[in-house]
Amino acid sequence: DLTQKGAEQHRGIAERMVKNYPEVFANGAKIDAKSSTSVRVVLSMGAFCQQLKAMNPSLNITNEASKRVMNYINFEDEKLKNNLEHEEWKRRFDEMHQKLLHPERMMNALFSDSAYVQKNIDRVAFVRKFYELNSSLQGMDSLNVNFNDVWTKEELFENWRLQNMWYGAYGSCPVTGATSPQMAKNLLKNILSEAKAAVEGGGISASLRFGHDTGLLPLAGLLQLDNCSAKVEDLESLHKHWTDFKIIPMGGNLQIIFYKNKENKVLLKVLLNENEVRLPLKSDLAPYYEWSEFEKYYGNVVSK
Repeated sequence: DLTQKGAEQHRGIAERMVKNYPEVFANGAKIDAKSSTSVRVVLSMGAFCQQLKAMNPSLNITNEASKRVMNYINFEDEKLKNNLEHEEWKRRFDEMHQKLLHPERMMNALFSDSAYVQKNIDRVAFVRKFYELNSSLQGMDSLNVNFNDVWTKEELFENWRLQNMWYGAYGSCPVTGATSPQMAKNLLKNILSEAKAAVEGGGISASLRFGHDTGLLPLAGLLQLDNCSAKVEDLESLHKHWTDFKIIPMGGNLQIIFYKNKENKVLLKVLLNENEVRLPLKSDLAPYYEWSEFEKYYGNVVSK
């Protein structure tokens, strides 16, 4: 579900976008916002667009959340979803589990009856769920509580390293064929199509798309942003090369901003979580790139 903190994050992103790019959100500008059909995502879109309206009531904003947009906003291919069932991946993941997860200290700290634990509690599942719960509390602004004092820093780090291994499902993981970024092809096609229409005078000032971390993560890999498409064979060193929370934190977002220079060329830059990132394109002005080069390069990416 969307918490109040989540809604506040979306309002914050919207406010910064209006302040950073006032020409995009000028009086009467047409804003097209589409969302996945998930309730929390629809509410995210609502919070974002409410903030836009609060800052400029004259904006012409249309909203949609329907099954017809799910093919690109939250596309999931069955073959790619099965990456986690890949035999070699399962073997490597189990190896990491054995190396990183040691529940004995925590069980002894929390339970006085070791016989009860032995008989009734799946210690590994308990620790993993407890970690998930503790992490999720960060998203709540109505609770002044956490369980950080129950953990050692090493345990928190090791549990995060296991969480980071959803790289196998959504990252450019060589063990599973590095195919997961292909899940974002429909989304990238949509971006190229809408950008082309806007550049040619389509009338839309901003196209806003509200989806999921499982959409943003493959897209960042497909665009080959900085380290987002890292191919890591040695999973023990994965955390040094590919970090989930740097790509998809809460409120994760990707922005593609378009400009015209003095020579009337259309340029763009890409922001991941509001930080400038480099693209695999040649440019004397990086992180600014020519739209024509972007369109050509990524047109080839989605056609392969």
